[in-house]
Amino acid sequence: MARLRALQAPATFAPGALRVIGGPGMASPLAALLREINETLLGRSLVFSTEAGASLSLDVAGRRVLRVTAASGIAGAEACLGVPALDDANREDLAGVFSTLVAGDATLRVIAAPLGRSEGLSVGLPVARLADHLGIDLNDEIADAAEAVEGEAEAVESVGDGAEPHVQADPAPPGFLPTFIARMGDGLTAWLIRAGTEEQGRSGPEEMVAPLEDFLNDEADALMQQLDRMTQAAGEPVCTVLGNDLVSGHSILCLRAEGAVLLGVVAGDAAGKVLAAWNAARG
Repeated sequence: MARLRALQAPATFAPGALRVIGGPGMASPLAALLREINETLLGRSLVFSTEAGASLSLDVAGRRVLRVTAASGIAGAEACLGVPALDDANREDLAGVFSTLVAGDATLRVIAAPLGRSEGLSVGLPVARLADHLGIDLNDEIADAAEAVEGEAEAVESVGDGAEPHVQADPAPPGFLPTFIARMGDGLTAWLIRAGTEEQGRSGPEEMVAPLEDFLNDEADALMQQLDRMTQAAGEPVCTVLGNDLVSGHSILCLRAEGAVLLGVVAGDAAGKVLAAWNAARG
């Protein structure tokens, strides 16, 4: 299980690296800031800064802002700094802090670090609500980012440096598992399907899929035994959440059906999403 707990978020850059995400000739700094939060599924500390010297440190997980941990050069930031667990009541204050940070289309930089230990738990404020409040369509921003990533991938492929590109396998044939995956939608951030030793499909960032693959390579037999103990007969369909983390905002899902096993990463609270998808797949 250790490898599953070590799953990393599909970060767009390595933790600890400083990166420019908004400013002249780039996406608007405010939209870029919201996009970074929206792309952060597992717990991270994000530090945003401008050339003028203003900075803002946030604990982020599961596409939510958990808390503001530090601020410098931002008027009104104290309204959020004193809140141990942000929620919807803090939406206007936090939106104001974000807007002040990037005032004047300032060039924005971001650095990510592992989420440190903190007292208590925070459900957090969803970035989607902040985006709505600020009049920013995250769907458009996500589409633009996807096009940029696709363009970069095509450019790398055209270089022909001999590196083997990551290619997602075709999805499994129509049946229970594809129906389940379709119903889960964006809630299923990454997944891998295997029947015996044969892979039938995969999807999601490679840094999230690879640990699932490694886990199945090493623990498939033990996992099958565990699933059999949950059913009346060996091989029966079963679905379970192997583990979840309120801080990092993800769960590890395991589903067996039709002679295959699906292992996946679920963003946010898994219980409701998984039950609805399971019922839909069962018809």
